Amino acid sequence: MVKVHWNGLPAPIPWELTDYYSRELGENLGRKFLGFERLIDPERLAGIKSFTNRLEGKFSEGGARRINLDPGYLDSAKLVLPTTKNRDHRIYIGQGIFAEVTLHFRSKGFLPGSGPAPITPHPNISPSSTKSAPSTGNRCPQKAGSESRKH
Repeated sequence: MVKVHWNGLPAPIPWELTDYYSRELGENLGRKFLGFERLIDPERLAGIKSFTNRLEGKFSEGGARRINLDPGYLDSAKLVLPTTKNRDHRIYIGQGIFAEVTLHFRSKGFLPGSGPAPITPHPNISPSSTKSAPSTGNRCPQKAGSESRKH
């Protein structure tokens, strides 16, 4: 179980990239990036996404989600987010879940990936803002994804 202390969280970043979520979640959406100190093995990403999908269902109203949770991991080269939607640029990682490199780190900053709903890099998100992964390079911050929620 993860304890979350919501005090001091920044205001949501307006979600203005696409209207993809408007029908289900409504207008005036915002997003927040949350990070956790504990590192995870990226092999756990499919299970974590399955868990957040269940959480979304638990908080749904009338069959419609009220929150959209996108777990993922951030390392020194990329931001990886999982999804249940298969597309040509996504790789199957198990449990009905696919993953995509959403942001690529190049030179001194992140560049958007090639997905259909690109995430614009936020100035507060950078490899230097995360704890360093162990030298094996196979463990990443527990969650560096985004949460979209009506505000």
